Amino acid sequence: MPGPQIALVALASLRPFSRNARTHSKKQVRQIADSISRFGFTNPVLIDQNLTILAGHGRVAANPGAVQRRGCLSHKGQSNPIFRRLF
Repeated sequence: MPGPQIALVALASLRPFSRNARTHSKKQVRQIADSISRFGFTNPVLIDQNLTILAGHGRVAANPGAVQRRGCLSHKGQSNPIFRRLF
């Protein structure tokens, strides 16, 4: 199994995981956006080889169009459903 790699990815190219169990209210998205403004984007979005978001949906939602590209932690070869359920 290949290890994770940091990749600079256009946020517009990321797709949300359709079975994401966690949702964020508008208030939470605003709070995340305020945190990003204050402290920076310190936690990369976790994606699979198909650019599907596994973790970080709230961070992507809090930053629509503000920044074109962000560092994402890519787990290539990990599009299997069991791995996705971990997040």
